[in-house]
Amino acid sequence: MGEHAASHRCAFDGDLTVRSAARIQAQLIDAFDGHRAVEIDCSGATHVDLSFVQLLLAARRSAAASGARLTLTHPSGGALHDAVLRAGIATDACAADRAFWLNTTEGNR
Repeated sequence: MGEHAASHRCAFDGDLTVRSAARIQAQLIDAFDGHRAVEIDCSGATHVDLSFVQLLLAARRSAAASGARLTLTHPSGGALHDAVLRAGIATDACAADRAFWLNTTEGNR
């Protein structure tokens, strides 16, 4: 990795499920190659399962460990919000994790 650009935006739409997990994982890895911050836009998601939520959790953890940052461009809504609720993140997670999914300042640090 050479110079790091300020940020990169990834848009994920349609079905974000286990069937597309390998493609999504590759896109997330590529997004952090050369970027210290990645913004994820899921506003076009029509179906989201827990595999996508897990990929974002892992990407966020990996980003933090390497000094990078992962954020959502919008609070989780629609299909993503439903998956987050099914995962128990909206109610059982720590404040920083809830803030990340709800796109508030605390979770975007």
